[in-house]
Amino acid sequence: MNRTCLQTGSGVCLRGAIPRSICTRWVAWLSIVAACGYSLSTRAVVLQEVFAFGDIGRAELTLGADGNFYGLTQWGGSTGHGTVFGVTPEGVLTTLVSFSGTNGDSPGGSLTRARDGNFYGITRFGGTSGLGTAFRLTPDGTITTLVHFSGPEGAHPIGPLCEGQDGHLYGTTSDGGARNFGTMFRLTTGGVLTPLYSFPSQCLPSALVQTGDGVLYGVTVVGGGSGRGLTLYNNVKVENQHF
Repeated sequence: MNRTCLQTGSGVCLRGAIPRSICTRWVAWLSIVAACGYSLSTRAVVLQEVFAFGDIGRAELTLGADGNFYGLTQWGGSTGHGTVFGVTPEGVLTTLVSFSGTNGDSPGGSLTRARDGNFYGITRFGGTSGLGTAFRLTPDGTITTLVHFSGPEGAHPIGPLCEGQDGHLYGTTSDGGARNFGTMFRLTTGGVLTPLYSFPSQCLPSALVQTGDGVLYGVTVVGGGSGRGLTLYNNVKVENQHF
């Protein structure tokens, strides 16, 4: 497969980043670790910087129903605890939320746009116990903290959340639970949190995805027969897939 070299405005070359066949067919937005927003042309492989954030850690984008993009920054904002922002395709950026620490700190992953029209996300830290939060954001920018993680049900959640076919949200935490090695959990859009599984050993789980048959899948960084990770399914059992 032919691959191309993408040149940014500052002359940085992202070699092998995107197959040429994809570049010529898609309009894509790229979230770059350097914390700049870029748009990608369908006719020419040209990256255009539309907004430069500065030093905000990692940012990822979610497409809203209004055609704008929404995302999280790990840092920055009025108190340095991270933000939720919206940005138009033309590059007009609006900060919707600046986390204060008590309502969350260091949001992670991306926002999940649920079927109810709201966005859902997590913060890795902050909240009443400092162990992270889960929140809901309405399209007009109103944020509601749904959960303050406290340890037994999980600590330091991992984003993004996965919306299941049942309308609930599913996720994982890297710590907390019965053995303090992390959990898998279910969260209703009303804020009812239910731990589903406590990992028996250190594994550093990923976020979850759901297939058409309703099964949830994820991976872990460590664990399994080789100690190099394993595959999870159904929120309660470890499948024998070792890496």
